[in-house]
Amino acid sequence: MEPTPAASPATPAESNWTRGRRGIHLAILILAACAAFWPAFGAGFVYDDNAVVLRNPAVVQFDVVGHWTRPMWEFQVARDELAGGHWRPLTMLLLSAAYAVAGPSALAFHVFALALHLIASIAAWALARRLAGSDAVGWAVALLFALHPVHVESVAWISALGDPACGALALFALERHLAWRQRGAQGSPWAAATLLLAALLTQEVAAGAFLGVIAIDLALARARTPNAYRPYLAVLALWWLARVLVFQSAWGGLDRPTTEYGVPTSRLVLLRGEFLGRALERLAWPADLRLFHAFVPDAARAQLAIPFAFLAAWIVLCVWLARRRERVLLAAALLTLAPLLLLVVRVGSLGQFPFSERSLYLAVFGFVATLVLAARRWLPAPIASAGLLLVAGAFGVLTQAQARTWHDEESLLRTAAERGPRVPYARWQYGRVLLERYRATHDLAALEAAEREFQEAVALLSAARTDGSIFAVRDDHVQAHVGLGWVLLYGAEAEGDRSYQDASNIFRMVTATYPRSSEGWTGLGIAELSAGNVAAARTALERALAENDRSVEAHRNLGRLWFQQGDWARAQTSFETALRWQPDQVDTLLLLGSTRERAGDDAQARQHFDRAAALAPLDARPRVQIAILMAKAARWEEAAREIGRAIELDPRSAEAHVARGKIQAARGEKHGALLSFQRAADLAPLSFESHYNAGVLANELEGVPQAMPYLIRAYENRPDAATARQLADFIRSLSLASPEAFLLLATADADHGDVDSALAWLADVLTMQPEHGGAYFLKGGMLEQKGDLTGARAAWEKAATLLPESFAVHRSLGGLLERLGDREGAIRHLETALKLLERAASSGGKLEMPIDMLRAKILKLREGR
Repeated sequence: MEPTPAASPATPAESNWTRGRRGIHLAILILAACAAFWPAFGAGFVYDDNAVVLRNPAVVQFDVVGHWTRPMWEFQVARDELAGGHWRPLTMLLLSAAYAVAGPSALAFHVFALALHLIASIAAWALARRLAGSDAVGWAVALLFALHPVHVESVAWISALGDPACGALALFALERHLAWRQRGAQGSPWAAATLLLAALLTQEVAAGAFLGVIAIDLALARARTPNAYRPYLAVLALWWLARVLVFQSAWGGLDRPTTEYGVPTSRLVLLRGEFLGRALERLAWPADLRLFHAFVPDAARAQLAIPFAFLAAWIVLCVWLARRRERVLLAAALLTLAPLLLLVVRVGSLGQFPFSERSLYLAVFGFVATLVLAARRWLPAPIASAGLLLVAGAFGVLTQAQARTWHDEESLLRTAAERGPRVPYARWQYGRVLLERYRATHDLAALEAAEREFQEAVALLSAARTDGSIFAVRDDHVQAHVGLGWVLLYGAEAEGDRSYQDASNIFRMVTATYPRSSEGWTGLGIAELSAGNVAAARTALERALAENDRSVEAHRNLGRLWFQQGDWARAQTSFETALRWQPDQVDTLLLLGSTRERAGDDAQARQHFDRAAALAPLDARPRVQIAILMAKAARWEEAAREIGRAIELDPRSAEAHVARGKIQAARGEKHGALLSFQRAADLAPLSFESHYNAGVLANELEGVPQAMPYLIRAYENRPDAATARQLADFIRSLSLASPEAFLLLATADADHGDVDSALAWLADVLTMQPEHGGAYFLKGGMLEQKGDLTGARAAWEKAATLLPESFAVHRSLGGLLERLGDREGAIRHLETALKLLERAASSGGKLEMPIDMLRAKILKLREGR
């Protein structure tokens, strides 16, 4: 089946009719693609988009020179072995241009991506029309190409915008090469070679298009000409030379595998065939679409029969077509896998998920062209047309369903975790998204869900040691455990637990196992900073930057450390460095603005706050900071207006209500200020500032009884020891004889590890109420911590007398008596504790420890063990 010869000149009426029909076909193509990919238009920035676009200084600042002279990921990690072998200057220029026009508007990027995909579909139309000599065939191929479900990842994912761009350039290059051949191969195919060079500068996989050129020539039996491949070899050499200069390596960065699979050579050989077979399987039956197609290390568990059956069927088909001299069909069949062959030369370049749907962008053309040509060749025209339209409809339905999963990052990664429940990477990535939701909303359900995902990832990583169906890399271990550390850190904050010890232990384990993990050191630094261990926090954060000097999180938190220390110059430097590697990051802009304000540079502070407000118009925090600046300048009306706008944006912003309270207090509106501080205290139960201001003002306006609950809560949440001492002196100065209030203050000190201060409050309690059982119980615990076991025994014996029904008292006293060698006394109190525990169990009460454990303890004491 050779290409049809050129038709004789058409009459004007025929030409108009042809153009009109082509216009209708084009409109149908555009409408069908828009309908299929419509759900993606509502999607935001997901997964790598946040790094590649929003956090990439080269994109945000339109760094044209940087795109050409630096690797794609160089902005994130400076170490060569982690920067990867990606150099895609044209892709980055496209992303930069889209950002320059539309800013951080995800919709604009999605429109741009779909436009590029439509251009690629038109390129498929042109190539198929030239290959088959039929505009009808070209349109059918273009329609199936545009709607094929494996394209969803390339079109809906903003970071993959280079896929349709590369596909369009590569398909136009193949069309120009075929046109050059059909014109008699006069001269050299420089137009096709130039397009191929542009495709290479968009994506490395475009090198497969050169194999497509060879496949077309082989299938169509074109005469060999000495000048046929010289332009292609020239542009390949030019592209390679450019990469050599960028990567400062003779291999041009292509020698850097992204993944070490850690399996025998035999499995890697099978992986090459499996990759090609699974590509054919997904092209023919695109039902199992997912973000992460996991590699299975154990070949026996990899279910290789189906992909190798598809590969064998393709080989048989190509041989059969060659024997029957079905040259056009053979060319289409060869174009299905020819663009993929270079990918399997170094399988390590395929990544942790080698069966990615993105890699099939060009291969789709060969598959759908084969399908259309076969239908037209061997089926009656009406049946062929109806069948192809039915396939197109099915493709459109599957594409739309898959595009819905890209609506937002949580939907995308939840779906990925559901479809890959035994993929550690999918589980911890979903945990990361849930953690981000908790950071934004403080929804404890999100934190608990994140913990489950990280725990499941850790369990899978442990199982991977013996289970050959689970594949994981070093980063999976790091990220799963770092995620658990963050869960524990936020959990400690939510519960008011100021020790952060569990979180620190997780991060220390990560840094001990993976000492070059910047994320582990950063997490440890933040945990230590939260716990008030400034020296340890600084050491950990500086180590994080030693491992990766482009860690935005480490720079930002080191800046927070300097800010807390009042070192405005160092804080400013840290925040500015963080913004260098992640421009226009709202949190960092706010921190830098606050630093400038503390340093007395209100004008610069205002610039940073205004920029943050422009970037995040729905975020109340920039408005709060602007209001504070206005109040500082005694511009009360402007301050009130700004804080009102902030509260409209986020009525649950405790920070905004505190700022409004301060503005109202400064204007003499004390009762309004008290209501604002109380509202802030309700919204932020762990906020020292909210409770302190509410307590002080309530004491002035309403009296000590109304103020005391807020002052106690402020004392519990005090930021440092100096503040605790000042607040303690203020509380003692109040005319209040309340042993319960003082006991709460003692408990707060106990939670903070301030034993001496707790004992001082307890002395006040016992002065006011000498028979206070709760005070004696806490006093015993404090004395035990100080090592005064005799004093602790006396306190707990007094507590046992006053609180005979307290399990905690008898359990603590029994344990202490055991340590002191009083076995009989220990047994007596532990038996009392057991009876109280059994009584609680029989009434359905909450047990403070397992009954069996306590029984075993008593039995051990009785046996003298």
